[in-house]
Amino acid sequence: MTDTLIVYASALAGILLQNCNLLEWIGLAVLLATGKYLAGRYPHVVAEFLRIKPSYWRYLSAISVVPVASVTLFFIAGGVPNAAVPDEWSHLFLSETLLEGRFANPPAPRPVAFEAIHILPEPTRSSMYLFGPALWLAAGKLLFGNAFWGLALAGALLGAALLWGLESVVEPEWAWLGTMLFLLKAVCGGIWGMYWIQSYWGGIPGALAGVMVTAAVWRLAGSASPWLCGAVLGLGAGLLMNTRPFEGVALCVGLFPAVLLRVPVRRLMVASVPVMLILTATILLMRMHFAAVTGDPGKMPYTQNQQLYGWPMTLPWMPVGDPPPRHEDMKAYWDWERREHETPFLQNTARKLGVNWQHYIGAFLAIPLLLALRRWREVPALQVLTPLAAVVGAVALEQTGFPHYLSPASAAIAALVALGCRMWPARSPWLLAGLLLMFVMRAAAPTATTPSQAIASLCCRYDMGSERRKVAQELEGKAGKQLVFVPNTIQVGSNDFYPWVYNEPDLDRAKVVFARDLGVEQNQLLWREYFRDRETWLAAPGIALRRLQEGSGSGSLPANRQP
Repeated sequence: MTDTLIVYASALAGILLQNCNLLEWIGLAVLLATGKYLAGRYPHVVAEFLRIKPSYWRYLSAISVVPVASVTLFFIAGGVPNAAVPDEWSHLFLSETLLEGRFANPPAPRPVAFEAIHILPEPTRSSMYLFGPALWLAAGKLLFGNAFWGLALAGALLGAALLWGLESVVEPEWAWLGTMLFLLKAVCGGIWGMYWIQSYWGGIPGALAGVMVTAAVWRLAGSASPWLCGAVLGLGAGLLMNTRPFEGVALCVGLFPAVLLRVPVRRLMVASVPVMLILTATILLMRMHFAAVTGDPGKMPYTQNQQLYGWPMTLPWMPVGDPPPRHEDMKAYWDWERREHETPFLQNTARKLGVNWQHYIGAFLAIPLLLALRRWREVPALQVLTPLAAVVGAVALEQTGFPHYLSPASAAIAALVALGCRMWPARSPWLLAGLLLMFVMRAAAPTATTPSQAIASLCCRYDMGSERRKVAQELEGKAGKQLVFVPNTIQVGSNDFYPWVYNEPDLDRAKVVFARDLGVEQNQLLWREYFRDRETWLAAPGIALRRLQEGSGSGSLPANRQP
């Protein structure tokens, strides 16, 4: 009981301090004082500005520029973010596989040398994930030459879909404001250094899918074309099935009363036609994916990964199996999953509450959100509160509850913020104008992670995975192909804690290949049989890159020549 109270107190402290960024509370105090002063001196100026109702395309252009401008800013400031979390590597791996026209790849030579977290080694070498997030990364590389721009594309569509949906809940000006605040807070200013827009982890695709489904249901209850609503609903549901399927089911259950009680039967029947066509095509595509990866159209890659390695253990009823027999980093990852899985429910709920509050609401949006909840009778329960409660309940069951787990409920969260802003008193336009300005500043300088930090670096994730990337870039600059053996090293607390053995789908074509160090004999055998055309190297976190003798690849061997 004491441990539970401590966890809840820590979560409350985290909520109050907004991830220990004391500057936000100072800025909020200045904002409130300034708003009060300007409201008395110029009571109508900003109020009239917010009443301007530009065309939909002006709304769209204003909203789409938020994620696109953020990606551009990060790209100019520090280049493309490094993949570091295993999920990111797996999504990127699947996106590259899709671009090569397939769902799966042949097994690697000596699969044990290329085992990686969230990458299946058998029966095919494939990602364990569904293809939803990878589609956007593949689109970014196909259309713009880099997967990073797929985040901007998905973010722009997220803004458009969110605005389209919110306009059926609140007036256009408040829909615009709610959308803008959500994008700036959750997408470009959330916890962990804006990881939705500057990593490949998958926050935006899940949010886009959930917003499309929610917005289509909201619009279907109004006067929008049922064919259009059905198409958006079908596409959103198909994307949701391949991004956040568990939370997606909860969202659909939460929206069902709104469909049943608010949508006329005739409109529902018309909309069901495109929904069924799109979902049928999606299910057939998913079965093709499953069959290509696992050999069984009814067996998910997730299930295959559980059988091989014992994870994911995301849901309470998922069993805890034996740890992986090989590789220290994989055993450490399994142990982390097990500890998360066995954490008491109340402690886990407190932690997830704090993390998600910081990501979606924080200090700035607490005022409009709490005001909306205080006047909850004015909030459309079937449209907003019921789906939000359903998704929150689903996330509460899961072992970890990262903010992107809650992303399917994005439309409901944004609607509460928009409704709360509308409920503010007469001086609120000045406060809202200042709020937008503060968020723009926040997007340019993310949350400081300790009280001693005044302003964090522009992008706190650019150093994650940087050591591996530096090695890869150095070897890519050399003539010929390269093979890097990576010893089993774990650096707890290091930015390069996550393993390095991730590669392109086509190993033969890859300029640089990372393989696990299996000892002198096994490494030499791998080199002689499959990679004789490559120079061999040794590298790992904390171990300087050095050349090895003809595929020997062992951390205990001396280098015969420094690079």
